[in-house]
Amino acid sequence: MSYKKPALPLRSTLAASAATCAILFGAGSASALTDAGQRIQNQATATYKDALGNDYTAQSNLASVEVKQVYFATIENDGEKTVASNQTAYFQHILRNTGNGEDTYTISVADGRSDTAGGAATFSTLQVYVDANDNGVVDAGEVLATSYTLAAGEQVSLVVAGLVPTAAPGATFDATLTVTSDASGSATSIVEDITPAKGLDGLDETNEDRATISGDAILNVFKSSTHDVANSQITYTVTVTNTGNSSATDVVLFDGLPEGTTLVGTPTGSGFGTGIDANDQDAASGALDETALTLDLNGDNDQLDTDESGLGLDLDTNGAVTATTINGVYGFDDELPPATSIEMNFTVQYDPAVLGAGELIENIANVAADLDGDGTPDGTTPSTLTTDVVPQTYSVTITDTGLDADPLVNDGGDDDGVAGNGTGAGEDSQQVDTAQAGELVLFKHIITNTGNGTDTFELNIDGIVGFPAGTSF
Repeated sequence: MSYKKPALPLRSTLAASAATCAILFGAGSASALTDAGQRIQNQATATYKDALGNDYTAQSNLASVEVKQVYFATIENDGEKTVASNQTAYFQHILRNTGNGEDTYTISVADGRSDTAGGAATFSTLQVYVDANDNGVVDAGEVLATSYTLAAGEQVSLVVAGLVPTAAPGATFDATLTVTSDASGSATSIVEDITPAKGLDGLDETNEDRATISGDAILNVFKSSTHDVANSQITYTVTVTNTGNSSATDVVLFDGLPEGTTLVGTPTGSGFGTGIDANDQDAASGALDETALTLDLNGDNDQLDTDESGLGLDLDTNGAVTATTINGVYGFDDELPPATSIEMNFTVQYDPAVLGAGELIENIANVAADLDGDGTPDGTTPSTLTTDVVPQTYSVTITDTGLDADPLVNDGGDDDGVAGNGTGAGEDSQQVDTAQAGELVLFKHIITNTGNGTDTFELNIDGIVGFPAGTSF
């Protein structure tokens, strides 16, 4: 026996909204561990024919498992700074929760290194702070870091601040930052040091820092970012300050655009002292190519390097030194006297749909200069790291299949053969013309996550038309 009502066929509309947990959909560019406590459910459906050719559908029991929490985190990087006597050295570190649930971390810092190669001198004061604005220095109102809680995927910037006493040039001061998970008793718990080779001590859960006393020019490079989420733009400010006792000369400040971004407008600069030398350049943009710019970007005493490999620098901050052409911004200052600064500002644009929700946009500027007055550059000094997170965008589309190989078979296909024939805005109907009495009727719909990250949708049945009395859903 069959139920067939051509004038008023069985029709169902499925509505979806990003709300309570129902079905989890991932967007192509987003990747993450499944959240701890999430339930993963699965149910099989079988469609078959009996000896008379009648179609039937059967379902298995519902299987359900709960995701266990995995405790995992990373800490980076070891740091080296040159400072003058009686100055504070700042070292920036990034702690990330890469597990699948919230975790709390214990944070401490101590003189010396975790291995036996540390220097004997100790800092006058040594503390670690939460760097609320990610600029790599301790600002008014920022608090000491002894314990910090991070949700899955979150990160925090930490700053080790060490005040060095009066000391002769060449004296070194070492510090070890230690971070442990409060779940350290778990077999899966680890805070991995992702500094290359796990840093100076080769151990996880630590970063090592070293401050070396110098009587030459000392360039501190601090970088900050302002994230305009609504317009998908990030504005960077890079400040170079000479905290040493002599002038730095032939100062080249440059910054590659982060991977996946483009420059907006024109960069601006201040303090470059164009009256000192006709070659001084406040700020400009273009390919960071030494031959084209006639500048020694990486401070190796030539102007021949044209790509990341030659420069030995990850200009686009993507973790590789392989790009052949990197656009960026740059400026030149003939002389930067003690206690003076130069500054450069620029804005980049990104596409959240291309990068994906949760993608980190990281950036580091560099400066090269002659620090000791011998007429040759002394390598590069990197800025503090800025990190901005691509926000998630939420959208979904629902369509019926619009296809059916056999309109006389209850196979979940759309018997009207037309995709998107719903009567309400944004609603699409899936029609079944024929079904056996007592048979489970299938309605197949296509739900597409058109946002830029994993999302969860609540599914509701709406617009039910043409079903006989006693039908259950």
